[in-house]
Amino acid sequence: MKQFYGLIKKVPILGGVCVLGLGLLSIYFLDLGEDFTITPVLLRVLLSFVCIAFLFMISGDKVLVASGKNVGKAFKGFIPLILYSVLIGAVVFFSTVFGKELADNVPSVLFWGTLEMLGVGFFEELTFRAVLNDAILYQFRDKKGVFVAIGFISCFLFGVVHVLGADVSTPLNMAQAVLKTVTTGVWGFIMLVVFWNTHNVMVCAIVHAFYDWCSALLNSLAATSTGEVGGYIKEGFLEVGPYSINYGYLAVVTYILQMIPMIIILLLMIPTIKKIDFKAIRNEW
Repeated sequence: MKQFYGLIKKVPILGGVCVLGLGLLSIYFLDLGEDFTITPVLLRVLLSFVCIAFLFMISGDKVLVASGKNVGKAFKGFIPLILYSVLIGAVVFFSTVFGKELADNVPSVLFWGTLEMLGVGFFEELTFRAVLNDAILYQFRDKKGVFVAIGFISCFLFGVVHVLGADVSTPLNMAQAVLKTVTTGVWGFIMLVVFWNTHNVMVCAIVHAFYDWCSALLNSLAATSTGEVGGYIKEGFLEVGPYSINYGYLAVVTYILQMIPMIIILLLMIPTIKKIDFKAIRNEW
């Protein structure tokens, strides 16, 4: 164990690779239960502890200590994203839930779904914001472009993992996968900016969970759901009166429209980005 700890200290990037690999393999092979049940909740909790263990090996307790500080500052930085989450939640509620027949297991979905969203939020933020950030920073601290590398690598991987295993055999499915990767990557960069500014991964995880709760959990309360493949690649048709709408085309339009608020939020965060003392982070973190 001491040898492994020494290896991670010597090659921090290996710690990031281990966390990402273990997370993907665990979810692929062990996440066998349906969504919003105890199985995915326990898995995400376990993976979060794995992330924390590797964080200790890479950068000590810095992230955990920082998560008790700048709480208000972190939430303030997320105000645009929180408002957007509320808007998304309202749209999902009134388009898929309000006035519709509810699923038989709504109480169970709300209980386990909320816990799962928190688990996903903490696991993904610990992985893609904290662990990958510290692993790359500690490995290439002396490189001037280290933060560009962190931003590109962590956000690209964050986007790609959301479409892993998806069927991209058709142009429409491929378009959905590319657009989902881009929109999720931009969303991840917004989270990363706040993390750089405050290093409060706890607030990042809570905001992440709230967004997922609004966009995914509410959609699952209705008795009927959309057809989909690979998680975010939609297939099938939506019947609206005499019209039949391809879910794939609808998803493409949705992803394109999602870029508009994402870009607006990024523009609003430019002052925050300019205030971040990247030199100090390189030297002191």
